[in-house]
Amino acid sequence: MEGVYKKLTGPMLSDAKFFCEIIDCSLPGLEMLQDAVKGQDYALCRKLFASCVRKDLEDKEDLFFSIPYDFPPNEFVLPGERVEDAVDRIKKNRFVSVGIPYQFEDMVDWFFDPTNNHLQEWTWQFNRHHEWKLLANHYRETGDETSVEKIVNLFESWVKQAIVPGDNVQGNETICWRTIECGTRMGGDWPYVLFCIYKSVYFTDDILVDWYKSVWEHGHRLHINHRSGNWLIIEMNG
Repeated sequence: MEGVYKKLTGPMLSDAKFFCEIIDCSLPGLEMLQDAVKGQDYALCRKLFASCVRKDLEDKEDLFFSIPYDFPPNEFVLPGERVEDAVDRIKKNRFVSVGIPYQFEDMVDWFFDPTNNHLQEWTWQFNRHHEWKLLANHYRETGDETSVEKIVNLFESWVKQAIVPGDNVQGNETICWRTIECGTRMGGDWPYVLFCIYKSVYFTDDILVDWYKSVWEHGHRLHINHRSGNWLIIEMNG
């Protein structure tokens, strides 16, 4: 399955399907999309959709940030590590998962498992994206645009590599798309990141649309491939 992932580039939703079938242009605020959709002007669709989304996020920002920020769990940072140190480390592609650090030399490989036992827990939990949330909160507190630049870089590498699996792939299968990771990403890390960075110059209209395409792919997978027990609780959070 990894070979299939690496031959394709995500998100899998085309502009035509996303704007013509997924997005309901009759909803308040989205009516301006209707003519662009009918004319199949998807560049304009992206611009108008992004404008609508940013306004909606701005209207809800104060309410969203009434939820306290949670620092990533200990297994995703080094012992005694300060926020500034963690930010610098992540920008240099040095990551910590299940307490084990690993340095990627160039591009991050979201399928890679650096552990000796090859049980994949390092990789599964790395795909929860706690680092993105840490960078986003740092940006919110300091205005450091390079933190957003890194988030966008990580998002683009992830969404291109991690192709959403087909409906027949069970929720506990795959490396990047287990439904427990889907629930974790959608239930906490991705929403927080979005509200922090949606105004940044690095979070362009094209990135925003790809982000929302991936959100829909997450929701579809959680709906079709959910499991039970504690997994279901986390899935429902997402």
